[in-house]
Amino acid sequence: MRLAAAIAVIAVALAAAVYVHQRHTWQSITPLGCSPYADRNCSTSIAQHPSWEDPAAVLIAVGGIAVAAGILTTRRPNFVKPS
Repeated sequence: MRLAAAIAVIAVALAAAVYVHQRHTWQSITPLGCSPYADRNCSTSIAQHPSWEDPAAVLIAVGGIAVAAGILTTRRPNFVKPS
């Protein structure tokens, strides 16, 4: 059961890290003196990759692996049954 939980944590963490790493945002730029209503080719869109996304993706991946390692290495408490 713990192995399945650890594998699930790693899978979710790596999927989230890949999503954050591959994500791009679009910014629309309209030059001065240009009306997007009058001229269809006036504004342009550029893809941006914000600088915080790559370190965040690494932290998500490493954190997921650390949580999975914690799940696998944690011992169950050894309770003594009262007699």
